Amino acid sequence: MGRSFTVKVLGIVMILMISIVMILVTLAAFDNNQELRNKGEKFTNYTIINIEGCEYIQYATSYNMLEITHKGNCTNEIHNCK
Repeated sequence: MGRSFTVKVLGIVMILMISIVMILVTLAAFDNNQELRNKGEKFTNYTIINIEGCEYIQYATSYNMLEITHKGNCTNEIHNCK
């Protein structure tokens, strides 16, 4: 249990410290984008976009990822089934 043990312990401690710092930086980055987050069941931040004649809702998830989904009452004539 000489010098090599001490070096291994220091290496493990350094890896843990770097990991903790990376986690804290990531959490701080998510907190800076509060305006993009949708909380609960109601979407307050969304945009209606048009792609090739179909309407889609673009919204931010709780993980700050932008997603789109087809709008249920799209005005495109292709959806008018009779």
